[in-house]
Amino acid sequence: MKDTSKLTLRHIAGLYLDIYSAPRDLDRPLTPEQVKDAGVFFLDLLAAHEAEYLIEQEREAQAKLVPEPDFRDLADQFIARFEKEEGITDGLSEEQMYKVGDLFLHYAAEHTL
Repeated sequence: MKDTSKLTLRHIAGLYLDIYSAPRDLDRPLTPEQVKDAGVFFLDLLAAHEAEYLIEQEREAQAKLVPEPDFRDLADQFIARFEKEEGITDGLSEEQMYKVGDLFLHYAAEHTL
């Protein structure tokens, strides 16, 4: 590691220990046990940050693969599924359209309960 990189990391470590110490009313220099506790806490923060980063990357990758349908697409899919399950091939009558609407509202109500 280059000297400037090492110096920068040492500076960051010192800043971190200052930030870690202040809310805990710890005096600097810290004891070896306090430094160990600060290190464990820092590693937990790093792990949490990486996990959040990986989750965000996965969300972005999924969004690129399958675009989220809009409400009109969802309605079309719901009606198409209803027609398929009911064996309807000629389009929906007014009565069937009301039945589709009632079924949709039933599923929506189940979801919110």
